[in-house]
This record gives sequence, C-alpha cells and structure tokens, in this order.
Amino acid sequence: MTILDFAKSMPDHRQQVKVRCKSLDIAFITVVAMIYGTQDWEDVVALGECKKDFFRKFFELSNGMLSHDTFNS
Repeated sequence: MTILDFAKSMPDHRQQVKVRCKSLDIAFITVVAMIYGTQDWEDVVALGECKKDFFRKFFELSNGMLSHDTFNS
C-alpha cells in the first residue's frame, strides 16, 4: 500500500459543508512537509507556497494553498 492509497482510505470526519480542500491534499502536503523538516504549521504553509507549482501537479488547490488553520484543525 502506498502513502497515497493509505491517505485515500482514511475516513473524513469533517463537516462536508465546511470542506474547502480534500483530505488527501492535506495528508500529502503534510507528509512532504515532514520530509522537508518543517517545525510547525506555519512552516508547512510556507513550504506549500514555495512549492505550489509542484503540488499543483498532483492536486487542484482551487482555493489556493491551504492555511495553517486548515492543517492545525
């Protein structure tokens, strides 16, 4: 099982009316950020902004890069 397969299999318990991004996007960006050695959610967002062209190869990110509040909740 790949990391992406595992992330796709995770249940999404969020209130669907409030969802602006896919849980797979959050999981994948978080894993990449951990590999890069980020220290907190603000670092994750900063990395995402710097690498958004890379992330857009895999995800729509139609609402832009995710905020630190998205990762922290």
